[in-house]
Amino acid sequence: MLVNNAGVQNPAVPIEAIERRVWDRILDVNLTGTFLAIKTVTPSLRRNGGGVIVNIASTMAHVGTSLYAPYVASKWALRGLTRTATLELGRDGIRVNSIHPGVISTPLINEPIAGQPPIADFYSPEPYAIPRMGTPADITTLLLYLTSADASFVTGSEFVADGGLLLGPALQPDTTAA
Repeated sequence: MLVNNAGVQNPAVPIEAIERRVWDRILDVNLTGTFLAIKTVTPSLRRNGGGVIVNIASTMAHVGTSLYAPYVASKWALRGLTRTATLELGRDGIRVNSIHPGVISTPLINEPIAGQPPIADFYSPEPYAIPRMGTPADITTLLLYLTSADASFVTGSEFVADGGLLLGPALQPDTTAA
């Protein structure tokens, strides 16, 4: 099995202020690294008669997000790479899926990036269906399922694990009005 989980985030800046070296680094790690890993492991998986590849993407692969163009572009492209690999490798018994985490409590969210405040400082999960940040264990559980024999018929699928973030706010009824 292969789990492509490397990912880096760019500082929050508008497109015209993004330096080319930042753009290249984000795409090199988030997209090219995944491509190279798939390319490298495929012959071995074929020789073994199959296997599983899971690419860790992001909910940002489903929306536009201002100030994060390199990250968003890399994760959208990862969706296409995942689907292409699914079609190319499926007949060899190799399943390929992706997980799209929302805001997960990790250093990427909780620590400053390039001198900017951490994302956790301006993100609140309160309005969403599950009003908490995700944990690494939330993603690990899904990953363990996808790499197990229980998921033997699952390929080419995108699994969003975001507590309802992409759905938008979970508005609550006004219980004070009678």
